[in-house]
Amino acid sequence: MVEKFNEILKKLEEWKGKVVLFAVIKTDDLSGKWSVILCADWAKDDNRDEVFKFIVDLFNKNLTQEEQESIARIGIYKKDDYVIKSLLVFKSGFEIKSETKINGFTTHEGYIVASNSEQ
Repeated sequence: MVEKFNEILKKLEEWKGKVVLFAVIKTDDLSGKWSVILCADWAKDDNRDEVFKFIVDLFNKNLTQEEQESIARIGIYKKDDYVIKSLLVFKSGFEIKSETKINGFTTHEGYIVASNSEQ
């Protein structure tokens, strides 16, 4: 599924521009389902619904029904949010394979699809 998220990232960046962070993680609170985390300078309060709908549309076009059902939530965050700061310590392509505390939750698995702290 990582390859599919890389393709989704490419389409997101073609649509709006570079992202600060794009990651997928599994935490204790969601029974083994994925949380998709996005941070981009172009994702603002006034266009958050549009960005969310575009991401859902990309998921519908690029992921199987089973893959879509494995996603519990999509979070669109600002750069100064604690969860983003916690994840920006990891570089693009990093895979979280062991239990790691992030934003107070135990993360069991995760992929940092893109991490651009200079953005």
